[in-house]
Amino acid sequence: PVLKRTKNMDTSSTVYSYVKLSGLPWEATEEEIAEFLDGCTLVGNVVIIKDERKRSSGDAVVKVDKADLEKALKHDRKHLGKRFVIVEEIDRNTYLNYLREMHIPNPKEDVFLKLSGLVWSASEEDIKNFLSDCEVKDVVITTGEDGKNSGNAFVHLDSLDDVKKALTHHCDYLGGRFVMIEEIEKSLFYQETKREEEIKEKMKMVNFKFCVKPKDRVDADSVLEECKDVVIDGVIWAKGNIKHFENKISEIELECLARLGIDARNIKNKLEEIDNFVENVDIVENIGDDNTVVLNKSAFLGSFVHQISVTEDEK
Repeated sequence: PVLKRTKNMDTSSTVYSYVKLSGLPWEATEEEIAEFLDGCTLVGNVVIIKDERKRSSGDAVVKVDKADLEKALKHDRKHLGKRFVIVEEIDRNTYLNYLREMHIPNPKEDVFLKLSGLVWSASEEDIKNFLSDCEVKDVVITTGEDGKNSGNAFVHLDSLDDVKKALTHHCDYLGGRFVMIEEIEKSLFYQETKREEEIKEKMKMVNFKFCVKPKDRVDADSVLEECKDVVIDGVIWAKGNIKHFENKISEIELECLARLGIDARNIKNKLEEIDNFVENVDIVENIGDDNTVVLNKSAFLGSFVHQISVTEDEK
């Protein structure tokens, strides 16, 4: 059930700002107005406001990246042609009202939301029902380190009007918890989508465990590092564990995730090729006829997330 909660939080979260220009020369074109706002990234077209006779009223509205709002406002009272132009910020609703007055349909563009505080059981269908008055193009529910829903979802909407409708649900209840809604950048939506796809791909992999016996008088830590430096396409190494015994003999428990279809015996052979460090390698897990075992998600998913986040940071 969707219940209402008092909205004592800001619902105006947006990644864009809206600007009105007044006192423009009547003959000013969209291109000239865009050039007047030099240094600003405009989103969509310049909208020149016209009167009942379809003539320029001397006003126009534009949408800009939020980071460029201050740049746009610095053009206030600068001249375009022989007239100085008043530049002021307006809100989203005012911008949309101008579009409606001009009979311009709401822009069909990429607009995105983040929903936080979802119950773990929330499904894609639940979220679509929660935003039933919006045109939802895609929903990505992200996964936490335990393999369960993280409580966050990222939603691709059809238009600016849908964002306006969606934000009215900010702090509404879904399944007993209130949901926080904010507009986000396109790049974050696709980053989270890619991350989720990578996690799901990793979850299709299988888990192998090996017991590695180091050569005599070779430091076990060095052996472990050498083993993990072995590069095999489709294989990800876990941290590994060194066991020391009273007779000063050590052995290494080393686990990995391997893409479906990779034979554990091939990994064993690759490890045994490090013959300056490794005495022998045994396959510990009980491998079936198809040479695969079931992935233990809880043991590895956290390291997947860590590796993915590091990769994204490096980019």
